Amino acid sequence: MKAYRLLLKGRLFQTGFRFYALKKAVELNVKGYVTYTSDRDVLIHAEGVEENLDPFIQWCGKGLLCCKVTHTDISETTPEQHREFRILR
Repeated sequence: MKAYRLLLKGRLFQTGFRFYALKKAVELNVKGYVTYTSDRDVLIHAEGVEENLDPFIQWCGKGLLCCKVTHTDISETTPEQHREFRILR
């Protein structure tokens, strides 16, 4: 099991990005969470097996039609043994 911390910057606030990230994580069996930072960037903790994490991370870097990711900071982190993927408020 691996885990990554993703900090996404761009036009993401109030675009539905967190809900689409949740849907994609469930589809790919990725666990963890997504939330906004105080700067209205998106912070994701994603954990799972590498073959599921790679497409999830690639998807996150592309964004959606309604938003634009301008910068992605990805770092490996310690798995926290999440049982699901959820949106934190």
